Amino acid sequence: MQMDNIVEQEKRDIKVGSLWNDEFRKNASILVANGQPVGVFNRGVCAIWVDASNDKALNRIHDIKGEGRKGRTLAVSLKTEQVIPLIDYDKVGFNKDLTSGLLKTLSSFSFIRIPILDNEADNMPPSIISKSNNGVSYLQYWDPSGHYPTSELVECMFDQGVQYPGLTSMNLSGSKELVTVDEGIEFSKAKGIPLFLVDDRDPGVIKGSYLILSLNPDGMNVEREGNIPSRIMERILGIEFNRRNTKGSNYPQHDFPETLTENLSPQNARAALVFYLQGRSIEKINSFFEKYKLR
Repeated sequence: MQMDNIVEQEKRDIKVGSLWNDEFRKNASILVANGQPVGVFNRGVCAIWVDASNDKALNRIHDIKGEGRKGRTLAVSLKTEQVIPLIDYDKVGFNKDLTSGLLKTLSSFSFIRIPILDNEADNMPPSIISKSNNGVSYLQYWDPSGHYPTSELVECMFDQGVQYPGLTSMNLSGSKELVTVDEGIEFSKAKGIPLFLVDDRDPGVIKGSYLILSLNPDGMNVEREGNIPSRIMERILGIEFNRRNTKGSNYPQHDFPETLTENLSPQNARAALVFYLQGRSIEKINSFFEKYKLR
């Protein structure tokens, strides 16, 4: 669907706008701050944002996603620098400096599940805290840094006083996540989500929910494959992931070129992946790194 046709489109009380538009991002943030859900097409998948500390919003998520949602926690959009002080490093297989570097490189590419200090967990909304069988508190977060329009949206939410922007995939619990704009709009219409934001500059390179990784005493585990394959992130980070009980992705993964991150530092490999997701060809990316002698 062309953006020109949907920016002003209203279906019942549903408005559709661009994720790149300042006014629409502000309107979305005000809605979230007032306990309303907002739908977003976010790099290959439709998602729902709410204020994870707002009971009204949590009830709306339950109504939208159905009984299968009961008892499940939300992920939260936070910056890496916000989560670094929360981590219980006694339960992580990396030191603080290495952990910080790994997480910053992963920002905007993957959800991360981290063990956090009990005193920190006690001060957070229960909607974003899960407990392992041995009582460890976990937080699952997504750092939007590196994906400009959604990062700006989250900043707007912070500006509106939303401390914990919670998010979940747009679907009925137990069913596949929605991965097209048209599906997202129709779902929002059916469920009374008042605003749906479209990334009208997304070239459609990837499809499906995000990769989920977790920090553990023995390193980094792949909890679920996602729209960016875990092997790509392994190459960028230069570490080997554990894949015990890894869930597969719901949609076929894109066949990323093997040469995309070849002979690049983690920082430059990350940049190459961002360029590729923006729709640049492997030839143009290689030319850029050769021109500025970044290999």
